[in-house]
Amino acid sequence: MWCASVWIFVARSHRRWSIADLVMPLQREKTALKRGALDNLYLHNNPRVEVAESNAGPNTLDDLLVSRPGGVVRTKTAGGLNWQVVPDITTSIYPMLQYLDAELETRTGLAKQTQGIDADALQNQSATAVAQVFSASQMRIKLIARIMAEGVRDIFALLHGTIRKHGQQQQTVRLRNAWINVDPRGWKTRDDMTINVGLGSGGKAQQFAQTMAIANIQKQLVAGGKAFLVGDRELYNTAAELTRIMGHKNPDLFFCDPTAVNPQTGQLLHPMLPPPAPPPDPKLLAIQARTQADQAAAVHKAQIEQQKAAAPRAPLSSPSSSRSGDCRSSHPTIQPLRAGPPCARPHRCCTGSAPTTSAATSSRA
Repeated sequence: MWCASVWIFVARSHRRWSIADLVMPLQREKTALKRGALDNLYLHNNPRVEVAESNAGPNTLDDLLVSRPGGVVRTKTAGGLNWQVVPDITTSIYPMLQYLDAELETRTGLAKQTQGIDADALQNQSATAVAQVFSASQMRIKLIARIMAEGVRDIFALLHGTIRKHGQQQQTVRLRNAWINVDPRGWKTRDDMTINVGLGSGGKAQQFAQTMAIANIQKQLVAGGKAFLVGDRELYNTAAELTRIMGHKNPDLFFCDPTAVNPQTGQLLHPMLPPPAPPPDPKLLAIQARTQADQAAAVHKAQIEQQKAAAPRAPLSSPSSSRSGDCRSSHPTIQPLRAGPPCARPHRCCTGSAPTTSAATSSRA
């Protein structure tokens, strides 16, 4: 059994290409250009010399073969050496090297932005533009990793097949922070398994934003009374996923697993609390407040009536007693049965009672 983990496929052929197949030709070209530039620089530092035979003495060639700073060259005549001028070709080599570097970035996806912020990346650029360039430069790297992960999927599938074929005894393994018993002998017909390589879901920032969006939806469902759509287990899964994205491997340090069972008693370690009472109806609260107000008013009215009944009754008085010229101040009470002379000065308050009093007196006389 075998599998191939490459990211460049050749149509109708088992042969595959790797990153080296794309990079090696460009690397050879860069090597040739760099060597040419170095040779040109060497000739500039140590140029060749032209010597006429008529000007060369017996020691001239020996002196020229020994090149050292401050060396002496002996000739027959002065000015008999002609140093050659080597043209500078580095001005044409450097742009070519930059072009090859750009082509390497295109083929591999390894740009300057992926290795760190470029010195010229922030020149007249906004943070959003820099982030877009950074994300675009990583797209090819992610594509390479995603394609090569298919080979990793095949490797694990072959590993699973080997365990199914040669597994002969039960084993205890740790899975999801719990020790469970695994028996490979029961996997003979296990064909519905899927292998997840964990790629294609974006970076940590994208994963955190997506998980927070799910958490907000769950919050809205719970607040809207749709608790049957989101339970304690689903809320725990969301919190655990956020914890893993943040880099913490054990979410139980921050949240309680609602399905955790005590291995000794078999009971839940974190039993579910009773649901809170639903909020009262606003209409019912308004009716209760109105009823309490009516009862308080009735009690107050009854207290006032009781106070009026317990107080002493005042004597009757005429409505016209408060007017000016009233004789009630001198005659506060009219005694119809008492005999006596009438009021010397007739008043309007006595006009109705004086004749009655006189008549009663006359009848008694």
